[in-house]
Amino acid sequence: QIIKSDGMDITERELERDDLYSADEIFMSGTAAEVKSVAQVDDVTIADGKMGNITKSLQKSFMDVAMGRDERFIHWLQYI
Repeated sequence: QIIKSDGMDITERELERDDLYSADEIFMSGTAAEVKSVAQVDDVTIADGKMGNITKSLQKSFMDVAMGRDERFIHWLQYI
């Protein structure tokens, strides 16, 4: 939802390892991990091995949501 709201397109599909090896960038996300760039898969460096622009943008957007700075997703937060 964050990616779509930021104006980017997404496609969900099953991947083969070769898809990962040839990717421009890879990230993983999760509750504890938040959004993390993946630099290598099976000793294969992804692109230049640095965090890509999409991952940087999503990481910032995710943190803005998590910290309550993005009003679009304020309903996701539960304050305690």
